[in-house]
Amino acid sequence: MARWSLFAAFALTAAMALVIGLNLSERARSPGAREPVRAAPAKGNVPLEPRPLRQQNQPRGEAEPEAAQHLEPAAPEEHDERASAEAARNAELSREVVRLKRREAETRAQLEASNRQLEAYDAQQRSFAPREFDLGPEDWRRLGRQGTLKLRIPCPVSPGDDLTRAQLDSLGLAPEDGALVAAAFQHSAERVWAAIGPLCAQVLRSTPERAAARGPNLCRRLILSDAARKGTALPAFRHAAAYLAGDAPEPSKPSPVEALVLELAQEQDRLKAELAESFGPEEADRLVFSEGLCFTEATHQLDQRQTATHPAATATSQ
Repeated sequence: MARWSLFAAFALTAAMALVIGLNLSERARSPGAREPVRAAPAKGNVPLEPRPLRQQNQPRGEAEPEAAQHLEPAAPEEHDERASAEAARNAELSREVVRLKRREAETRAQLEASNRQLEAYDAQQRSFAPREFDLGPEDWRRLGRQGTLKLRIPCPVSPGDDLTRAQLDSLGLAPEDGALVAAAFQHSAERVWAAIGPLCAQVLRSTPERAAARGPNLCRRLILSDAARKGTALPAFRHAAAYLAGDAPEPSKPSPVEALVLELAQEQDRLKAELAESFGPEEADRLVFSEGLCFTEATHQLDQRQTATHPAATATSQ
């Protein structure tokens, strides 16, 4: 009895082992079975790329899509897109180079035009050299024949104005000399306006206050233009030029143009005489024809036949 019980227990154990073995074998053959975990590579070996897990419904014998896609070469369409993008970038760079060259040419042309204007301005400034307006008798005879009026007039100075430190340094004057020079210029401005102001008001048919608002330079041009329209500017100027050349007596009843020419043509010498009282004749001459003081240099062509070849010009030097 005991032996039979032992045999029965052994048979039951064997049957259970068989059932368990069958279940494990069946599970290993099923599609959803998991792969056994691989052992980690030994230290120092290059690790292998991990294999992706198979999808649940993918047969074991089929190739894995991820690995196949990883090994596939790039498609021809990708090469075409890269080539097109590179060509577009090269074309844009070429267009940018063309734009830069065009801009460089425009800038160079503007620079050359500016240089030409500067050279013309410098030539014009050189044409108004101060000594060219230091006129003698022979100069007035020549200008009378040409019908050309040349004037160099001290700039108007208001009471209280003074020379700057930079002007004094350029003139080589001490600070206390600035007040003497400024006073001489103020006296000159008063004399010029005393001669021009009433004539300007007469031309404008207005009051002296309204004429003063125009200023001496504009009033001078208005007086000459009014006489030119009436046809009296050229004869009056020639009478005044003959007197300045020493070839005719001083007009007893000067016309507006004669009065203007006689007063303005001699104002430079009057200013120099006043400066000579404080600085001496030579120093006064140097100051009047220096570049540090302000003068208006004007040329008026009163003979209309020569206006096209000798136009009027005005410049201010300081």
